[in-house]
Amino acid sequence: MCVEACLSEARVISGRTMTVDEVVEIVRKDELFYRNSGGGVTASGGEPTYQPDFLKQLLRQCQSCGIHTTLDTCGHVKWEVMAEILDYVDLVYYDLKHMDTVRHGELTGVGNELILDNATRIPQSGKPIVIRIPLIPGCNDSEENIKTMAEFVTGIKVVRVDIVPFHQLGVFPIVSRLVYPFPFFICYRGAASLKVKAIYFFQPPATEFRDRIRAILILGKATDKRIVIDEYASFIAEFVKELCHLDD
Repeated sequence: MCVEACLSEARVISGRTMTVDEVVEIVRKDELFYRNSGGGVTASGGEPTYQPDFLKQLLRQCQSCGIHTTLDTCGHVKWEVMAEILDYVDLVYYDLKHMDTVRHGELTGVGNELILDNATRIPQSGKPIVIRIPLIPGCNDSEENIKTMAEFVTGIKVVRVDIVPFHQLGVFPIVSRLVYPFPFFICYRGAASLKVKAIYFFQPPATEFRDRIRAILILGKATDKRIVIDEYASFIAEFVKELCHLDD
């Protein structure tokens, strides 16, 4: 829609339609790396389950080649569809954003009933699941929501819980000050060593926010669950600290 609406024709569609065989052919070029690293293919998005037929064929062919398959999903899909996809999935990454269905609807546009139901059913089906919680100040970091999340997670069998730290990548006033237009391609340590200036797309969280993260960890330890703070969090904190000491 954006491409069609742009009067100056500044935007173009960069994607293209591909068959399953074409995608698998590209994937298999790195097959040696998958085997040596223990990696594989992750179907992400967007939301991959919204193209179930293509997804099932893709994952099935990958598995037939001995390639590990991971599904990265928000979980908002009918169980009948999810169950068929899971037949060709080795691991599930599963987003958990908010426990209150009304607030979940306000933040994402849909309620969470289907999401929570699938989160319970997936481990029951025997598939390993990693819960990922994007913790965002003012949206889902309240004490009540954190406690409810912890209680829910301890009630299902999970490999681990990843707390994805909040960042401000993509916030326009910040991105507009960047020396480079695409911060995603900047090596963070390299940027610091080269004294690249005005890269302030990460803001250290407030003390109150850190306390709420700590509350999740305490609840997780109390219930003997392995809860992981993404290594990315400490890495970014180190990067911000380096930037603060750069010479003018």
